[in-house]
Amino acid sequence: MNSVVQGAAVEIRQGESVCLYREEKGVLPFSGNEISIGKYVPMEDAPLVMPQTEYQLTVRSDGREARAVTVTPERIQVDRSVLVDEKTLEVLRDLKTFADGEDAVYSASANQVNYLDGLLEVRIAPVDVPAYQVGIFSLDLDSERVLEADFLDEEDYADLEREESSPPLEASDGRLRLPWFAVYFGGRHLIRIYALDKNWFDFARSSPDENGGGFAGSLAGDRFERPLFHVEGGIGLFGSASVDSVGFFVLPKK
Repeated sequence: MNSVVQGAAVEIRQGESVCLYREEKGVLPFSGNEISIGKYVPMEDAPLVMPQTEYQLTVRSDGREARAVTVTPERIQVDRSVLVDEKTLEVLRDLKTFADGEDAVYSASANQVNYLDGLLEVRIAPVDVPAYQVGIFSLDLDSERVLEADFLDEEDYADLEREESSPPLEASDGRLRLPWFAVYFGGRHLIRIYALDKNWFDFARSSPDENGGGFAGSLAGDRFERPLFHVEGGIGLFGSASVDSVGFFVLPKK
């Protein structure tokens, strides 16, 4: 717990409005003593975060101060979720979206997708952001694995995660291809599409895991000794994104 910042004053300002954050306590195992866990949460009357709005973060602790600013992206909305032919890119069928109801997203026959059968594509109205990112969540924690690969052994399979994310992606045409390579299990899957602000984008593209480049916004020779934080007086990420979701059910490979 040596890295925990205790007793900090945390606020987020938007224009004349100030939202204060309170320090949350945790219980130390076996002792029952309450301690700071370094987590700060907004007060109960915190206002909703609005799109295309500037927010300023200030953190004060032990005579030091850290500041950061984000401008929230425009709202995004999934217009269409489709399964396309891998070779011709012809639309094979439309999938139900959350506009049709959560039950339909996972139970409708159109959303029952065989692993590696076709390409899943989401279509949105593009917004003015540096890039998008896709988060993939396997919701059925006891579902069986669908991934089979000759180069993986049992130890590799044991390390597979049920939550994955893509590198930053471009979608200037409003089309995002969902990556099969990050789907390992059957059952219900939730896909979140994030439209990133500059802070989130710079942090994602400069993080060690992404230093190989080859994604939206990367340049030949890009190598970062440390992530781009955009925090004055500290390190960390104060960023924002707008998000929408799609869902489907993964069946074993035919």
